[in-house]
Amino acid sequence: MTFLKKNITLFEDHTQSYYEWKKRKFQKMPLVHIDAHLDFAFFAVKKPVQALEEAKSFDELKRDLEKYLGKCRSNQQIDKQENIGNYIYPAMKDGLVSDFYWVIPGKLSNNTKILNDKVFLKDPYRGGIKYESRGKVFRGKIYNQKFMICSIDKITVSEPVLLDIDLDYLMYKLGEEKSSDKSKIKGKNIERKPWMYPKEFVETLIKKFPHPAFITIAYSVNGGYTPILYKFLGDEIYLRLAGFTKSDKKLSDLLDKKNIAIRKKNISALDKIVLEIGETKIPGSFKKRFLAHTYFWLFYLTGKAKYYCGSVALDKSYRAKDNNYGWEYLKIGNFKKAQSEFERILKADPLNKYALLGISQIFARDGFYEKAYNFLKKADNPDREVYLNLANYLCDLKRYKQADFYLSKVKVLLGFGYYLKARTLIGLRPLNKKSAINCLKTAVLSGFCISRVWKEAVKVLTAADCEYSFFETRYNEYKNMRLKSSCRGKPKKQYYERTKF
Repeated sequence: MTFLKKNITLFEDHTQSYYEWKKRKFQKMPLVHIDAHLDFAFFAVKKPVQALEEAKSFDELKRDLEKYLGKCRSNQQIDKQENIGNYIYPAMKDGLVSDFYWVIPGKLSNNTKILNDKVFLKDPYRGGIKYESRGKVFRGKIYNQKFMICSIDKITVSEPVLLDIDLDYLMYKLGEEKSSDKSKIKGKNIERKPWMYPKEFVETLIKKFPHPAFITIAYSVNGGYTPILYKFLGDEIYLRLAGFTKSDKKLSDLLDKKNIAIRKKNISALDKIVLEIGETKIPGSFKKRFLAHTYFWLFYLTGKAKYYCGSVALDKSYRAKDNNYGWEYLKIGNFKKAQSEFERILKADPLNKYALLGISQIFARDGFYEKAYNFLKKADNPDREVYLNLANYLCDLKRYKQADFYLSKVKVLLGFGYYLKARTLIGLRPLNKKSAINCLKTAVLSGFCISRVWKEAVKVLTAADCEYSFFETRYNEYKNMRLKSSCRGKPKKQYYERTKF
């Protein structure tokens, strides 16, 4: 859902910024991007003409054309590649934005080597963006437009700008955040808290960028960038920038009081705030959202289902996939903490498809495919992700007809889907070798893991088959890349605990 007042808009996924700028027909506007992430990745797939113009070698041209072919084979739209990590690239290429200022959280000096080595020395930047140690900023040019990266204390722009805010800016402090790798090594907790709150943040924005032409605010809860516990901070930024708190001191005080109660994890104070919300004038749907957020915090602190149900009844987004830290713990291999997070949700919402999916994946990692399947099939309102995982578990159980039934419910298969389709074709009799190989090829060209595809390909191909070299070449490239990598950790110890459901 998008909220709009005058020149401020609020939404979930940051890609929406691009569409908002395009809709309003902005041209050559300076962009101030306040975010923990660059969001300036280049499109993964180029059209043939662009690939031919930009290729530096025959091998590069071949790879680009194969990516294009993979998109076409899997029925993906080439003209719609915008996502949360690359939407600024088309905005600049389309002429919507000109000079680009990325304002990072924390101090830039802590991360210069990472940005330099992993981003700006590689294609397509090729060293065009350089670090200036004296000013502690990165400067350069992209598409003949100014490109600058700095912390907020190093920048002031008095001209009209597009002010693009990601709520996750408040959740990471570069150089001090607990990254997944650090958590993996030291076993640290990955549950993040804001390093700055909206009141101070908005006061800083007004001083630094006094004339915003248009303001976009993204929650970025999807993917776990902003913990859902702090989603309402996006609403608070909106209310403060739109001037509601300036004209209503009672609302401003209530927002401050809520943030103090959350920091102290004060249950009785949050209970009182629930009553105060009803007595306070809050514009539009923000009253419901304020109440939903408070209820969700009470659920988080008490585990009581009544608070969860109250929150979801007011705002269905609190039933989202990332309404807990389970997926973040799964990413770093902490299965015990992940299971605990998913179980907390299931106690209040027993048919929640995302929590069921999370626990089913823990079972599957330890080889309990039957248990994973039986657990996940209870999910209400199953979607593409649920169907694909059900099909995957059934393939592991060699129940290929059932797996194919779930795949038939998926409209767009993409890489993982085509890989599973190939597994069913290989497992069923009579073997449809040609269709199976075509599905495996499409999976590879769509970017799916070649090592898993190779295991299936060698079941039906011999070295004498003309398609064999296609898979062998890519598998050998994958092995060589793995050998060059210096960051190959030991495999994680498996974890399984009997669930109570």
